[in-house]
Amino acid sequence: MKIPWKVISRKLLRINEFTIAGFFAYLSLKLSKKELMIVGACHCCGACCRSLSLDSGGGWIKKRKDFDRIVADNPQYHCLEQIGKDSRRNLLFCCSWLSADGTCSNYDGRFDFCRDFPDKNLVFCGGGLPSGCGYSFKPVVPFSQILQETIDNK
Repeated sequence: MKIPWKVISRKLLRINEFTIAGFFAYLSLKLSKKELMIVGACHCCGACCRSLSLDSGGGWIKKRKDFDRIVADNPQYHCLEQIGKDSRRNLLFCCSWLSADGTCSNYDGRFDFCRDFPDKNLVFCGGGLPSGCGYSFKPVVPFSQILQETIDNK
């Protein structure tokens, strides 16, 4: 089976964003023929909105001027307020759309990364789930692999 170069190059770009520990976690999953599955549900604690890092497409944002460029091109990002830096010097933000009850006050207009949270790549890129989050990552054998093995054994 031939894998298209676009797929390979996208994977290589993602690997470029991995931490060393994340790369080994990725490699371990691939060697064990497993993938991560997101399990659980949102507890509406708002922790993911109180301290988040942003990926600019070329890596995590580390400088205020890089964030300012994003806001200039995408004014909706003005709702993110810089609150500090993490241990890897990535900028940390808090979202002003977070309401007191832990829900988004702009739910219909929220960012794609909010809709997609949690992203499986967090594990590989050095991120993680906030304490108390109702989600977790579970390594599992992909259903497609189980199905294929079942078909092959008949």
